[in-house]
Amino acid sequence: MEVRTSSDLILDRQFNPVSYTWSQKGSQPSQLSIDFRTDPVRALRKGGGRPDDQRDFKLDKDVLILDDNIIHHYQLAIARYDQTKGGTQAFRAFIPQEALPGLVTLSVGGSEAVTVEGEKRTLRRFLLTTELAQISLWVDDQGHLQLVSAPDAQFQATRKK
Repeated sequence: MEVRTSSDLILDRQFNPVSYTWSQKGSQPSQLSIDFRTDPVRALRKGGGRPDDQRDFKLDKDVLILDDNIIHHYQLAIARYDQTKGGTQAFRAFIPQEALPGLVTLSVGGSEAVTVEGEKRTLRRFLLTTELAQISLWVDDQGHLQLVSAPDAQFQATRKK
């Protein structure tokens, strides 16, 4: 069985979310649309073998969208990390799969030698923590995300050259 997912995140000039849509095509198609321009924010989930579900949330304008299935969202989290401040930093987040707001923390774990596509590299490691998961993010000297790993979910993704 083939399942396809797609998403579309629209940001303003300050990288704050304006809207987000996600859809899945397969045996039980479903979709989620979120409008961040409304107050409260409105999320509508359709399909997936369940009745339509509309929820309203009070969210900060600078909320971080972290879709579990969209790797470049982790790059946006890295971009929000204040290198000058350092330490563990907290961000308000909205995790579409859970359709719930929450808090994530991001901290620097130092440099490590890791293998990316058969090449040994020294990358800087960040640890992103949510209520349900810990995800390791490795970035290069320019701050570009190279590797994402969530061992508890048996997931790893690497950036292609």
